[in-house]
Amino acid sequence: METSTEKKLWIIATIGGIILFLLFFGGGIYFAIMYNNKVNDNETQKKQKEQLTIALTEASKCPGPIQLEGQVGPEGPQGPAGGIYSQNGPLRNLSNTNLVADRFDCFGNSSLAYLTEQNYKPQQTWTLKSSENNMGGILENQYGGCLTVDDVNGVYMTTPAGCKNASKWIFTTQGQLKPTKDKSKCLSFTNAGILQNVQKKQPICTKGGPNITSNLMKLQLTKCENQPTTEQQWAFH
Repeated sequence: METSTEKKLWIIATIGGIILFLLFFGGGIYFAIMYNNKVNDNETQKKQKEQLTIALTEASKCPGPIQLEGQVGPEGPQGPAGGIYSQNGPLRNLSNTNLVADRFDCFGNSSLAYLTEQNYKPQQTWTLKSSENNMGGILENQYGGCLTVDDVNGVYMTTPAGCKNASKWIFTTQGQLKPTKDKSKCLSFTNAGILQNVQKKQPICTKGGPNITSNLMKLQLTKCENQPTTEQQWAFH
């Protein structure tokens, strides 16, 4: 009897152990499967978000439909010249671009301006100052003073302080330089027929007046031509 009872108990214990083992093992597998599914779900959601972000980014790069170009609006008025000047550099006459405007090394009505060969000195650098509403500006020389007009179609250099009262000039699209007080006149020069025999030595101002020769191509005003000749056309370069 004892042996039969012990066998029964042993069988019951064995079966119980098997059941407990299956419960623990099966539960572990279940929780492992659930955890793995959760991780997979998170990875899937992450990949889906990344794919959605990429799709939205690419969609934003796609050009929209081509639209018809609208009509061009009316052209606005020309603005004032930028900076403190509208033109700057050697002042060349288009009748002979190897010649540039120079001036005597003094000031006042005996300080004339004339055409000569370029030597890159300050006396040969000019600045046409800008002004509001394109009403003209002073023509200043780097050596000092400004080119101004007298009463007999002549031009001369003022003192540096005299620039505030010097003539104002307009530089036209045709290359003419006109004093604002008489726009029927244009800057030109004398002795146009002797371009090959120009004044090469710098004229000197003395007590008796400037030391000049007869072939000096002196700047002066002449009546503007409707179709300007090259003697009335200038360029700053």
